[in-house]
Amino acid sequence: MSKSKKYIRNLAGGLFLAIFFSVNIVAYNHAEKFTRFSTETSGPRTRLDELTTWQKAKVIFTGISNPKPINDSVPRIDHRTLVLGNERKLHTWFSEADSARGTVIIFHGYSAEKSQFIPHAEILHEAGWNTLLVDFYGSGSSEGNESTIGYKEAADVKTAFDYIAENKPGKIILMGTSMGAASVMKATSEKQVVPDGLILECPFGNMRSAVNIRVKNMGAPTFPFTDLFMLWGGALNGFWTYSHNPEKYARQIEVPTLLMYGEKDNKVPRTETDIIFNNLKGEKKLVTFPESGHESYLKLYKKEWTESVTSFLNE
Repeated sequence: MSKSKKYIRNLAGGLFLAIFFSVNIVAYNHAEKFTRFSTETSGPRTRLDELTTWQKAKVIFTGISNPKPINDSVPRIDHRTLVLGNERKLHTWFSEADSARGTVIIFHGYSAEKSQFIPHAEILHEAGWNTLLVDFYGSGSSEGNESTIGYKEAADVKTAFDYIAENKPGKIILMGTSMGAASVMKATSEKQVVPDGLILECPFGNMRSAVNIRVKNMGAPTFPFTDLFMLWGGALNGFWTYSHNPEKYARQIEVPTLLMYGEKDNKVPRTETDIIFNNLKGEKKLVTFPESGHESYLKLYKKEWTESVTSFLNE
């Protein structure tokens, strides 16, 4: 082999290795920052859909550092603070209604916290239900700073459910939004908990799709970043990310379920919602909100949300 050919081969090999390691470093940075909230920064969460093209270009290489979500208000209704769990201590607010029919346990989404659901708790309290607002491990006032997008959070669902089951008579309804809905579905499908019903708001269909959409919103190429992001996220958090699949969880859910979806949701495709709904085995109802996105449905549809939820609870 001539010296020039050998030089070109070595150069090509070196370039390949440089690209390989660079791409993996970028994917690692994103996976780490996506699943580990910063305890050194403060302020609102960075929203991809609000970044300029130049800002997106910068975060493609560095990842997005988001502060740990912090509760910014407390319920106006009477409530008690409860700290539940042992290894994963959870900060919760419990509000008791007069002659309550049961308890609705509410779980927030990714990069959120329980104070965002105070308005929901107030509506449910007025309808005659106890409420337990839960900060997942890593969020709000709970311990830690990590998030597994609903996978390990299923254990937090069980912790909250077990406390209510042991201490408060009546029906137990689990309500979750986005990541919270995914964690509720995982816990229920695996029979870690056996609630009397579920209220699910905009759960994603599967983890890979959720990551793929996030990568697209950053303006990064989905190949190879989506799968590298998945692999590094799993390695960092000790689970197989491809197995986190609410569409499949739905096949094992037999309890009555109210599924809710905003038709302008840019993070969860309607097709995934339809698959989840079709896979649910128990009594079920799908309610959609035409002008809502991946957000609280109380913003635009408080009356409709209240009617749908109270009707479901009264059945």
